[in-house]
Amino acid sequence: GGRGRGYRGPRAVPASAPMPAEKQLPKFVKVGDIRTGGRGTFDAIVKVVKVTPEATRTEKRSRGRVISTKVTEAFVGDETGSITLSTRLPEKATELKEGATVVLLNVGLRRSGDLSWIEVDTWAGIKSIDECKDILPADFKTDFTVNTEKDRSRRIPPKPAFSLIKDLLPEQRGLHLLVKVVEVKIEERKRADGSVAKVADAVVGDKSARVTLLARGGHGDALKKDEILGLFNARVEMSKGHMRLVVDRWSDVKGLADVDKSLLPEDHLTAESTIGELDKSAQEWMLQEEAA
Repeated sequence: GGRGRGYRGPRAVPASAPMPAEKQLPKFVKVGDIRTGGRGTFDAIVKVVKVTPEATRTEKRSRGRVISTKVTEAFVGDETGSITLSTRLPEKATELKEGATVVLLNVGLRRSGDLSWIEVDTWAGIKSIDECKDILPADFKTDFTVNTEKDRSRRIPPKPAFSLIKDLLPEQRGLHLLVKVVEVKIEERKRADGSVAKVADAVVGDKSARVTLLARGGHGDALKKDEILGLFNARVEMSKGHMRLVVDRWSDVKGLADVDKSLLPEDHLTAESTIGELDKSAQEWMLQEEAA
């Protein structure tokens, strides 16, 4: 059917008056709150501590490639922390002057290995504080002191939780222990290909107990009687119902002097410590089948 004789075409409907758009202010992030493993962009207000106009940034890429780039770097921060800032674009770095407070807009975070930095690319901006007065928080103060003690540029590994020998359980992995070498015996064992490998059988202990230690992958050289050692990423191996502690190529063995003091517990093992008499390797364990 047609539209009929009285059809006059589409009617013009008056558009409603547009609502005034609310001004979207940036949500500024404190340096101490930046997630070094996060993605996306953010805004921040920082003070420039130091500028390095002609720096070289080296990044490891896939397949072992290493890329070196000429950049301008600055060490920046606020009262909550500090971090390195980097840009390959000279025009972006004009506001980077030591002591200046600047506004970072739409910047991102990059990471390579244990290093993190703020990346200022084509889509990001570094503005002087005077240019951004209309977007600053109402209570913002520029007289803050940069917290250089909390450097977010370098990833700090978590403090290891050291285990006691008395608490060892079958098949445990990823163990960290501080032990004293009670006795040690080095053997040379032939591999299937005819080469010779050094393997150390030792008894090590701490204040709580002692246990047999099997050291592979060259770690035997560190085992000397009465030496205090840090064992990192060790594991428990079962042999005929008895446990022994194992350090292999995935483990790390360090003398006490080479272990970062900040990682050690307050009451850590020392040369004067008395070794516990409980022998964890003498205990026999039985494998029980779970009920169906």
